[in-house]
Amino acid sequence: MSKILELEKKLKRLAEQGVGGEKLNAAQKLQEICQKHKINLEELEDDKIIEAWFKVSSEQRKFFVQIVSSVLGKEFDTYGQWINGRKTKNLIGIRARPADLAEIEMKYHFYWRIYNEELRIFYRAFIHKHSLFANSPAREERDLSPKELEELKRVFTMADAMKDEGFRKQLSA
Repeated sequence: MSKILELEKKLKRLAEQGVGGEKLNAAQKLQEICQKHKINLEELEDDKIIEAWFKVSSEQRKFFVQIVSSVLGKEFDTYGQWINGRKTKNLIGIRARPADLAEIEMKYHFYWRIYNEELRIFYRAFIHKHSLFANSPAREERDLSPKELEELKRVFTMADAMKDEGFRKQLSA
């Protein structure tokens, strides 16, 4: 049995048998995805190939295609939509089973959120590594929360792993 079918069954089972919030969240997410792609729950068990359109910004396009390939596990075609003779950049069409489309949708939103959190950490590490901040008077010290301390550790660890290249002014007289 494929990973996709296992995930599909787990989500459906969680929506049917889960406890409290997990049951409600799974059911809501499943319903959202089904409504968005006009899929009824019975179709999730169907092997019929359907077409779905995803709105993806140009910034997210490569990332989205990577998610699709991780779900479909093979070469696949993405295609754009033509409106008034022009290809739209933000719509990507995919043909796949309803369960696969649901998994793509969930993985995309989940990993895009994590990706952006990691970019924020990278940005802070890069600024720290290369001292790209203003020299300002010291601020009043305060205690950091455990979450803030953990994030600072990640920033410093990432900064330590970065290349140590310094900028040299190249002024001519």
